[in-house]
Amino acid sequence: MDPVPKCASMLKCINDEQKKVLTVKPGITDVASIAYSNENAILSKYENPEEGYICEIMPAKIKLNLQYISNRSFAKDIGVIAETIRKIFIVFN
Repeated sequence: MDPVPKCASMLKCINDEQKKVLTVKPGITDVASIAYSNENAILSKYENPEEGYICEIMPAKIKLNLQYISNRSFAKDIGVIAETIRKIFIVFN
């Protein structure tokens, strides 16, 4: 998983419950990265992409990561890795 916010200024935008994602050691992929692999397309709709990230994407990614870490397991980790690989092949094919 990689639940770490993009920069320190974004930390002030999250509450204590959401900060639980920061207790997880970052990894190479996570459920939120898979779900928001089209992040650039979403942000292109915003005049201010940073505002779009903070208002729309970051809260949704944090929610996904909180759900994941509350029920994590080795099998789910393998599933996330497999889904990441699948997503990569879809993008490049």
